Amino acid sequence: MPLTKKVQQIGGSLGIALPKAIMDQHDFHQGTEVEIIDLPEGIFIAPVGRKSSSQNRRQRVAALISETVVTHRKTLEKLAK
Repeated sequence: MPLTKKVQQIGGSLGIALPKAIMDQHDFHQGTEVEIIDLPEGIFIAPVGRKSSSQNRRQRVAALISETVVTHRKTLEKLAK
């Protein structure tokens, strides 16, 4: 289910606070080192050290995005108007 959050000021930076349930589900805690992948469609964040390499993750994310666009093309076109 999509979650909408607003970017907010956090100290001297901008950030997005994620709900605790999401942080727990993905084993994120204070000090967790994360990898941030900048994709044309958005950003992908994963803890460093997961089994798959960043290239594999990038390919999986790209495949999921492509599948979503193909599956929901008509809806996305309507939303874009």
